[in-house]
Amino acid sequence: WQSSVSRQKYFDNAIEELIRNVELQLDDTTIKQQYQAVAFLFVSQFHTYNFADIVHKVYEGLDQKVVLLSLIGGGVIGENEEFDESTPVISMLWGVVPPGAKAYSYFDGPKQSMAALFPPPSLASSGRQNSRIVFADPWFDVEESILSNSGRNDIVIGGISCPSAFADEFRPTVAINGTALPQGSAAGICF
Repeated sequence: WQSSVSRQKYFDNAIEELIRNVELQLDDTTIKQQYQAVAFLFVSQFHTYNFADIVHKVYEGLDQKVVLLSLIGGGVIGENEEFDESTPVISMLWGVVPPGAKAYSYFDGPKQSMAALFPPPSLASSGRQNSRIVFADPWFDVEESILSNSGRNDIVIGGISCPSAFADEFRPTVAINGTALPQGSAAGICF
């Protein structure tokens, strides 16, 4: 697993810096061919108004096989520092899933058209232990959607996005791959 952080004020410059670092660190084609890559993008509240553009451009800059989850954070951690919400910072963590595992993204939330693009897993009855990483916005009903649809032994971890108090309440704060999701959504990866 690797990480990179950019403190560029202009998000286009920050994205170029992050993608360049990913390409340098994941340049081994053997890794790309044998394992599935997963990335997590953490965007500070400074970039709230550009969140949808940021996640779209980052996903375009990555290999399309990478599963990308993104969210706005009240604080962003990178390079052994924590940056507050007023700092222009974007951080990315990426790596590969264990051999034999398959990561896929899914959506859970209010718009059924989005669910068709990223269907939620029906894992509770699969008979095996599943692992999920889920990022939700503050309006998402975690108990109703995630916990009630998980198997008894499933491992579920995640976090909640932190929308800016100065942004209008309907701005997206979580995303899957290059798609910012509507209010009341969760973006997840299942293994």
